[in-house]
Amino acid sequence: MPSIGEIVQIEYAFTDRNQFFVLKFFLNKVLPMAGILAFIGLFSYWYLGGFEPLNVEESGALDYPLMGKYYEGSPNAADFREIFESLRDQIKSGQMQGPLVLVDYGSEDSELIQVFVGAQGDSSVGAGWERNHIRSSGGYEVSLGQQVMVKPRPEEVVQEIRNFADQKGRKLANYSLELYFENEEIKVQVPFQP
Repeated sequence: MPSIGEIVQIEYAFTDRNQFFVLKFFLNKVLPMAGILAFIGLFSYWYLGGFEPLNVEESGALDYPLMGKYYEGSPNAADFREIFESLRDQIKSGQMQGPLVLVDYGSEDSELIQVFVGAQGDSSVGAGWERNHIRSSGGYEVSLGQQVMVKPRPEEVVQEIRNFADQKGRKLANYSLELYFENEEIKVQVPFQP
């Protein structure tokens, strides 16, 4: 009959041997696979345009006579999606002209948005739409042509534009514009302060 010391040595050797096989499996199988997956992910991000720098450019005069609706609340709410989709349908049917414009007035609460969503149209588009005319002598803009999966968030773009304006010594309005085109391009604009 084996003694307690011999049993402990046998168990220790068995555990040590298992750890060796686990380490060997990790180094030979898991680590190379993780490296390959990371390479594929980075290559895909690059290929889709994820590493393209944001080019802030000065825009001409901004003039958007809009018909749409004001919305204040959660960006994930059904009411907001309903307004957005209704306007997209109006543009596709030709009752309004694109692009779809989201005027973001900012919000003190990071969980809520305060926006006007509209498109170019007149009062013939039907009842229930409000008028909002955005005008400015100019501003700064960034065109986002990347694939949807790698586009920066509009909030990040607005911050980049504001930093650029600070470097140039220009004062900007306290709202921003997001223009959504049918070809999936997004343009973010921040008008000059009047």
